Amino acid sequence: VGLKSLKNRRDELHLSVSDKGGEFVVMERSAHKELTVNHLTSTGVYSFVAPTTKYRGNVRPIANPTPVSYSRQRKSMVKNLQDQSNSLWKRICETRHLHKNMVDLYTSRNTQLPTMYILLKTHKFDASAISVDTDITQTCKVRPIVSCCGSPTEKLAWICTQILSPLLKFVPSHLKDTHTHLEQLSSLTQDQLKGLKFCTADVTSLYTNINILGCVEDVIALADEHLDELELFGLNLTDVHEMLELVFSNSFFTFDGKIYQQ
Repeated sequence: VGLKSLKNRRDELHLSVSDKGGEFVVMERSAHKELTVNHLTSTGVYSFVAPTTKYRGNVRPIANPTPVSYSRQRKSMVKNLQDQSNSLWKRICETRHLHKNMVDLYTSRNTQLPTMYILLKTHKFDASAISVDTDITQTCKVRPIVSCCGSPTEKLAWICTQILSPLLKFVPSHLKDTHTHLEQLSSLTQDQLKGLKFCTADVTSLYTNINILGCVEDVIALADEHLDELELFGLNLTDVHEMLELVFSNSFFTFDGKIYQQ
């Protein structure tokens, strides 16, 4: 009966899983949308990209954009980003004399802008403090997810990931997963543990507060230091640097048909 009720209300309910615990989350679509909009407008790490038009040679925002205006804006941006990605990739392949199959394989086609959605942090949700008068949109904490599947820069990002992933073993603070962390802790002797105290720390909006250009420079420097450990697939670090800059400087995504930049 409960599942049938959810199915009958699928147009007004948003169904998802939670951020970490994997619990089944049921929420009204209006509340879910309000939570997402609150996150986009209150954290200070996202910029709304208004549709524009040309008037007498000048580009200016459209005063009252319509759904058609937003649709045209999305199509124009997708084409622009796809053209930029393919132009860079084609130039790199020509410079490095890569095989035509390599060019075709990582040429972007029929792409779309990344989309954003949120997952509720139910592990930070105090159910005992909720009453009928509680505004759920003000008490829930969320984790934003930007899905880049099928995006204009996805293929370039994939290449960079394949090339640079081996560098993780040279980052002392990197932990593959919780199991790795527990293994490292259990390997410590009593003498090593003596007098030590364990603590945890969290950083608010870590990834959106990283200096992207500085981070790219650091990654390339680390890659240059361990160049013998990397498979570059016929490229060099200058090519990787250019691809990383293109990917990270065009962090556009959509929510509710509107474009934002992170």
